[in-house]
Amino acid sequence: QQRRRRHRRQMILICLFSAQKERKRMLTEKDLLPFVSHEEYRKTLQNIIHTGTEAIATDGRILIAIPSDEQRETRQIARMCELNIQLAFSEGERCGKKWAKIPDFPHSSQKDCPECDGTGKAVSCDCCDGEGELELDHDWQDRNHEWHYDHYTVECSVCDGTGTRNELKGSICQECNGTGKVDDDIGIDFGFAIFSNWLLEKIIKLPGCEMQPAGRLSGTPIRGDGWRGVIMPRREQETDIKIAWPE
Repeated sequence: QQRRRRHRRQMILICLFSAQKERKRMLTEKDLLPFVSHEEYRKTLQNIIHTGTEAIATDGRILIAIPSDEQRETRQIARMCELNIQLAFSEGERCGKKWAKIPDFPHSSQKDCPECDGTGKAVSCDCCDGEGELELDHDWQDRNHEWHYDHYTVECSVCDGTGTRNELKGSICQECNGTGKVDDDIGIDFGFAIFSNWLLEKIIKLPGCEMQPAGRLSGTPIRGDGWRGVIMPRREQETDIKIAWPE
């Protein structure tokens, strides 16, 4: 009888372990935060967007959406996100190729930031020599054929008057956020489109990630357990690495 009880307990534990193993992890809005934009010029993408049926995070390169019944936002960006998803998935269906896991690819390594030469500091603007202003001279002739000479200063349009070409908070490089290092961007050519390896690294961490081939320069549909999205390809470069897509 004790042997039967022990066997029964073992079977229950095995069933519980199997059920837990098969249970799929669902994304939450907290999981979306790494996909919002952190770039100053993309303020509209710095927060999670709600469409009424989905919560969406995007930085313009990757878009991730999960189910959400939070009230729809009136911002036009919500509708644009919905359209981007619809267009990408329609293009995937039109191409007619199957969904597949993303094959192994070379991951990115870090290199010195080209903007600050690895210093992490803001670099003087080449156009105004760090002054933030440009001095201009202007000669002109009036109706009486008399010449006039004007000397004035204007704000440098290259650095917006900051005096640095990569300023962020006054002293650190915007490109590397002051670290002096950036990811080495390698293009992965799957035949139907080319993707930056550091973007692929972000999405393969999501549960059940799959991709469906689409157009070479159109948004490519991606999906997983309880989420869907779009990843943007990039243009061809000499450093691209070709990797065969699963047939």
